[in-house]
Amino acid sequence: DGGEWVEGYVVQRYGAWFIYDIKNADTCRQNSYLVDPDTICQYTGLTNKKGRKIWENDIIKYHFGDYYAPVKFGEYQSCFDSTTTCHVGFYV
Repeated sequence: DGGEWVEGYVVQRYGAWFIYDIKNADTCRQNSYLVDPDTICQYTGLTNKKGRKIWENDIIKYHFGDYYAPVKFGEYQSCFDSTTTCHVGFYV
């Protein structure tokens, strides 16, 4: 609507993407918002030191130096593994 961020459940319907607002889930009066699929991000379950949620594609400071990188979700190999084990999850 007004360009603000909305948290909720993502649904694809009739070839378009919608987010159902979770704020009113307990009252069964959920609002749905048509969204640009390029703006859909997943919450990592983590917060920064100020208590703000960290989302996929947020750019954060890497804890091993003064490097900044986006948070991504997918397959990755940890530099600490001695094998070629593939992990799936959030990574920087």
